[in-house]
Amino acid sequence: MKILEWLARVKYKLLVLSAIIFVVILSLFFAFFEYSTSPKFCNTCHFMKPYYESWKGSSHNFVKCVECHYEPGLLNELKGKWLAIKTFAAAIAGSYSPKPYAEISDASCLRSGCHSERLLSGKVRFTERNVLFDHKPHLEEMRHGIKLTCTSCHSQIVIGSHIRATVSTCSLCHFKGGTKRVERESPIGGCGVCHTAPAQPVKIGDYTVSHTEFVQRGIECTRCHIDVTYGDGEATKDKCFHCHNQLEKVERFNETEFIHINHVTVHKVDCGRCHNEIIHKFNTRIVETQHQVCQSCHEQTHFPQSALYAGKGAKGIEGEPDPMYLLGISCSGCHTVPKHDPETAIIKGQTFTSGNLPCVSCHQEKYTRFVETFNSEWTLMFNYLENRSSNIEQKTGLQKDTKVLKLLESVRYNLEFLKNAKGIHNPFYSVEILKGCDMNLIEAEKIFGEETKAQKPVGLTENNCPMCHNAIELSQITELKDGRKFSHKVHLENTPECRNCHIEGHHPPKVNFKEACNVCH
Repeated sequence: MKILEWLARVKYKLLVLSAIIFVVILSLFFAFFEYSTSPKFCNTCHFMKPYYESWKGSSHNFVKCVECHYEPGLLNELKGKWLAIKTFAAAIAGSYSPKPYAEISDASCLRSGCHSERLLSGKVRFTERNVLFDHKPHLEEMRHGIKLTCTSCHSQIVIGSHIRATVSTCSLCHFKGGTKRVERESPIGGCGVCHTAPAQPVKIGDYTVSHTEFVQRGIECTRCHIDVTYGDGEATKDKCFHCHNQLEKVERFNETEFIHINHVTVHKVDCGRCHNEIIHKFNTRIVETQHQVCQSCHEQTHFPQSALYAGKGAKGIEGEPDPMYLLGISCSGCHTVPKHDPETAIIKGQTFTSGNLPCVSCHQEKYTRFVETFNSEWTLMFNYLENRSSNIEQKTGLQKDTKVLKLLESVRYNLEFLKNAKGIHNPFYSVEILKGCDMNLIEAEKIFGEETKAQKPVGLTENNCPMCHNAIELSQITELKDGRKFSHKVHLENTPECRNCHIEGHHPPKVNFKEACNVCH
């Protein structure tokens, strides 16, 4: 009897102990299960440390890893746990991959409480590049025959930048397959898809540019902003071997549609794993870059034009870059008119000239009058100086004067430079060069004790403003900011010096009305 009672007590104690052990084990299991969902557990594997550190410094550092890496739902979470146990076991056994790859589904990103309303938010400002972006058309519509996913743009494995939008993906999609002539790119969808014109005028050096005005007139952004991409965006076969070692898979390299569906849509592979990068940025020195590229085949070709445009090239006369050079407008910004018809171009190749169309589209009709007046006056100045130079050269044949020869050498070089450079590429600097030639010829003539009798063209005089501002403009009535009317014609008949009112050294010209007007009135 006592034995039976003892056995009953032992049995009871064993049951209690078993229950306690079961509860402890169950508690430990759930505690471990909970701990295994924390980012710290992920960090126990040393090959996860770079990803853990990038997560800690990211905007998602308050979100558990499993909330992104497991799809919503209990079954998906259990499936994820099973895969995690296999990975953990592989890590212990030493058979893990040091470059793990995870597939983040759109369902994880768009789950309730995360980015569930992202598709409804419309266009948002992407602050890294100050561009507009709309998630809905990218995720719900086919883009170039590809169904994009969240991780197509938000790269899941970028060390130091965890799940952030990679701007190189934007450039890859919009510029690869776009049109390009020399250095002018036309992105797919156009620049306006991402960029809006600055609302306020932009100050560049001494010049102010109103982008809104040009956009309203339909001027293409690529007329000024050129050479803004670097890289080809090609997908090379050698990158396949980073993930695949089966030859039969790599042999399907040219099956573009299959590759995109299988990699982008099904397995959420970001574009940068296969494609070379395309960098998109603004180049501030496009003219110099373009000239260097041309020089690889055409040595010194177009040097006079590009040098004059940049405000250099003449002997002994320093200058300033043309205003359009300072604004970053390259040769192709103006040279847009094909010289040959398409059939002729097949044989001869195509050359692009300026014509009047590019000038009018940006500067409006009044600029054509400036170009005509300037070219006419500039030609008079050039011929006037060339004739004087020839007359002095004839006299130096009889009297060898070293100083005269040096002056003539400088004049000959600068006139030849301008003859090829075309003064219109930098009107201000080209006039300064011609004035410098005039001064050298005056000095040479003094050595012979004579002075030219021919009347100087207006461009070589002190009051050379009419060289560009022709009679049509001067005859017009100008309305001042305060509403008063002003007639240039009346004032020029009495005081023919523009500098009496306009402050020297400023262009566009400034007027100190209080001082200038009070002198006479």
